[in-house]
Amino acid sequence: MPLLPRPRHARRTGRTALVLALAAAVASAAITPAAGATAKPSGQTAWAVAANDTFTRKLSTGWGAAEVGGAWQASAASPFAVSGTTGTLKLAAGATSSALLSSISATDVDLRTSVAIDKLPWGGATTLTFSGRRIAGKDYGVRLRLQSARASTVALVAGSSTVASVRLPDLTARTSAKLQVRVQVTGTSPTTIRAKVWRSGTTEPTDWLSSTTSSTTNLQSAGAVGVTASVAREATTAPVTIRYDDVTVRTLQPVPTTPTTIGVPPGTKITKVQDGNVTITADGTVIDGWDIRGYVSVRAKNVVIRNSYIRGTAVPQTNDLVRVQGDAYSVTIEDSTLSAQTASPNVDGVKGWNFTLRRVEISNVVDTVHIHGSHVLVESSWLHDNSVYEQDPNWGGSPSHADSVQIQQGTDIVIRNNTISGANNAAVMLTQDSGAVSALTISGNKIDGGACSVNIKVMETAPSGVTLADNTFGRGQLYRNCAIRVPTAWALDLRANVWVDGGDVARTNI
Repeated sequence: MPLLPRPRHARRTGRTALVLALAAAVASAAITPAAGATAKPSGQTAWAVAANDTFTRKLSTGWGAAEVGGAWQASAASPFAVSGTTGTLKLAAGATSSALLSSISATDVDLRTSVAIDKLPWGGATTLTFSGRRIAGKDYGVRLRLQSARASTVALVAGSSTVASVRLPDLTARTSAKLQVRVQVTGTSPTTIRAKVWRSGTTEPTDWLSSTTSSTTNLQSAGAVGVTASVAREATTAPVTIRYDDVTVRTLQPVPTTPTTIGVPPGTKITKVQDGNVTITADGTVIDGWDIRGYVSVRAKNVVIRNSYIRGTAVPQTNDLVRVQGDAYSVTIEDSTLSAQTASPNVDGVKGWNFTLRRVEISNVVDTVHIHGSHVLVESSWLHDNSVYEQDPNWGGSPSHADSVQIQQGTDIVIRNNTISGANNAAVMLTQDSGAVSALTISGNKIDGGACSVNIKVMETAPSGVTLADNTFGRGQLYRNCAIRVPTAWALDLRANVWVDGGDVARTNI
């Protein structure tokens, strides 16, 4: 498979002293840039994370606020608590309680969560309802009725009515093990309701366990999302504690032509125009509102760059728009725009380790983010329109191998809630060419392009602690439907990744 195996510019990625020197200008007649990627047109929609909660906080009453998605509104705070690992609900016989994310108001919802009860129900059922759309106390969702004496069931509900019901497979019904639940509610007049239930630790079923449509009056508009639980009055095993975890809510949201809240904010006052390179050597330096027409080398810790443009030099150097390459150095870049004023096959975006990028736009470079060390966070940023050359001198005159994010080594790396497109090789390329990779999380991103969008190179040792979750993939890969390319024998945490036009993303094994 072309364009995938090798890292680019190996000679410039080692942890060596930085030499900032003017490079010879590249003749534009000799190197022709290939066509860049274009932004998605407006009017499209895509599944995007509206809420996420892993319950890592601790609360004695109530569930507090989700990590994303606002506060949980409980029918009564006292039965609810957060343990630091799960959200709990403790119910006596005959009790019912619910918790809603009422800040979410949507017609198209995909709700996923895990759930477990502390004991098998006897004498009366424990009923768990997962609402994909709740309006004035009525629901579209799925209801699990768990009981030991008789077959447990999965029912799709519309208002107070059951519109479809199937038996819960014995594998899940006869134990109190953790279950994975997914309910999807889409459309209006009619509304489609469908659900899956499976054991945690097993592969999500391809087919929906139950699916139906409904046009129930007063449920054909946007609603909230939440959970409800009840224990039958006849239950002899009460109180029952229900434990919820890993709640993820996706809603269909419009895809804008360009992200409008990323990069230098409109109206920002530029306080300084810097012609030439900047080397930062003082710890705690803050650059705010600069227009830097050169390259930035960070050789200090706790540096902050915000509300600034970084363009590189008019005559390109062999350099990176920002370099931070030292264990004693660190930088946070926020609300800034990084784009080479003159494209070159020798210019990348941000390279190194110990950096945070937040609401940063990077374009017109070969690799927008190049990681070869630890402690990196890239969030809420826009990586797009890589410079791709049909005849790249760094590749012996063959096409560039442009990556949006290339990871050569490191631990504690988080890539989340970004819009990533425009690379011809990979949106995310994990090589381990410089060392082991561990504790890597790629979540909540909108990802498109590349030969395969996420490519994990075959190496002798697998990376450890790698999670790819809750990402939405476009269909712009060179190799059709190759969203995530992974060595066959490697076990990674791949979950809740979906296509922009619907359907779950499956791994492509090497």
